[in-house]
Amino acid sequence: MSLSKYLFFFFLLCFCTTYSQVNSLDSVLQNAIKHRQNQNAAHDILWGIGHNVMTDSWIVDQEKGEMTVERGTSIITCKIKIIGTYNHNDSTFLWSTFNKSISENLTQPVTLFLTKAKENNWDIFSKGSIKCTFQQAFDLASVVLLYSNANGIDHKITNKKTNVVYLFYDIEVKDRLFKVFNKTIPTKKQYDIVSAPELINLCKNYISDYDKNEKKYSSLYKSKNENTKYLDTMFVNRVKISDSYWDTTSTAYIYHRKNRTQAQNLDAVFYWRVVKIDDDILYVLYDEKENWGYLKTYAFEICKINHYYKIRNEFMCL
Repeated sequence: MSLSKYLFFFFLLCFCTTYSQVNSLDSVLQNAIKHRQNQNAAHDILWGIGHNVMTDSWIVDQEKGEMTVERGTSIITCKIKIIGTYNHNDSTFLWSTFNKSISENLTQPVTLFLTKAKENNWDIFSKGSIKCTFQQAFDLASVVLLYSNANGIDHKITNKKTNVVYLFYDIEVKDRLFKVFNKTIPTKKQYDIVSAPELINLCKNYISDYDKNEKKYSSLYKSKNENTKYLDTMFVNRVKISDSYWDTTSTAYIYHRKNRTQAQNLDAVFYWRVVKIDDDILYVLYDEKENWGYLKTYAFEICKINHYYKIRNEFMCL
């Protein structure tokens, strides 16, 4: 089986000769994707710095191994290592260790993982370009993150045809106008998986009720929209649903409605889990694939009101 076919089937097969080795590689890949989605979601929630967020103005100093980003009123700097580059013109991915334009001091995580891959007979490295989609390349690059001590993984497009995929480490945020230091985001695992099935059920029930009742209220509005009382009825009934699941005491209900971007039903989502972020904050996360195959993670922030768990906010974690 060629390497391109292997990538096309989402890395479920490999060039290993035994069944146990195939399962081992697939397991590592799936764990890497899960870790990436959780870690990047945590960065989005805590710092507003997640996958492909820092896009305003950026520059990389390869000698220092440092990226500087200007975004809004902030200057963000972080140490980086480069995993590889993806060429959108021919849909190919090239590991940084085989790219002569990338400084050798920025390729150590890939070099170390190459050794581990050879030890496990994972034939997933190629000195030439690997034919695949960008999502497949990003998934494969995420395995390097899994075995590194990096803070997270991100990518930036250098021009209209090339994406650079990199690991980032400690992050410093300064005020852009006054050059005053704001905070440091340390290199660490930003989340812990916890067992809380009741919280997952809370969010699943909310999505189910939302889908069921939204259709009913929408139909009612369309048939009677000449009468303003039906607008009031729609809103009141929605609030009743929301009050069963949401902490409407601390955030206006209309805020949640306007910012709802998550799944409309349970069929489109998978990999439900509860994570603890920043010591004492719980979030229910789930993943959803968009039409073009790109994977996104969404999160419900959970709080406790009068001994009952409720949803406080929602996040789309890029």
